Amino acid sequence: IEAKKNQGISLKPNNKEVKFSNLGHLFAFDNGANVQIYDFLNMTVFTGLPNQPQHIRNFGTSTPRINCLNWTALDKHLLIAGQDHVIDWKLKDEHKLSDKMNDNYLSIIYSEQLQNYITTGEKGSINLIEGKFPEATEHVKASFDMPMKELVEMKYPDVLFCTTTLMKSQKNSGNQQINPNELTNKSFTTSLRYFPEFKTTFEDSVVDLPGHFGDTRRLRMNYECTKIFTCGDDGCINIYSVTIPQDINSTYIEESGNVF
Repeated sequence: IEAKKNQGISLKPNNKEVKFSNLGHLFAFDNGANVQIYDFLNMTVFTGLPNQPQHIRNFGTSTPRINCLNWTALDKHLLIAGQDHVIDWKLKDEHKLSDKMNDNYLSIIYSEQLQNYITTGEKGSINLIEGKFPEATEHVKASFDMPMKELVEMKYPDVLFCTTTLMKSQKNSGNQQINPNELTNKSFTTSLRYFPEFKTTFEDSVVDLPGHFGDTRRLRMNYECTKIFTCGDDGCINIYSVTIPQDINSTYIEESGNVF
């Protein structure tokens, strides 16, 4: 196997959000207050703004910080959650469909099951944005004591996953790596959270599993929806097993172990 660098893209410092499309041919990343998309298939025909390479599409968000990028199922829309906006960027028309004002948005997905947007905020809320923009309305569906991010929807059965994250006042500037064998349930400050009945209720169906000592940074699920992986400031990768019994309404998730 031979790997080599083909091209570099100059970015502003402190960009942190990147997201491959579901089909893998588009790569979205934040660049300051802008979001840019790199097209791997149509580099010579992808239309960009003046002074932009033709294979990069650019979109100015007007939000000072971008917290989340997510693609819809068919990669026709890029969803952006920012410090004071959520945005639905319809790529075919190359324009913003929406923005809604709220406290700091941490995550956004489009739920195929609910046919609505689900967002999370820094104050611990889960919100539903219903209807078509610009007439869409936003409703707080549930509020919790910790903020949530990294929303992932499992299609069968219908389960919504997320991770809890620390509030600004709780975050430590220094990361502490620890031995996972020395942890107890009381040691964890963030968790893997899931909602097995989110189509009807959030507050009455929430389940928390031990997460990380410190902030949780990322959550990913494998293609078969049998494993969940999280990583955090404690230097650990947590692996969770998802078991779907014959009664699909009783999905069972357990922690498999920790890996440095």
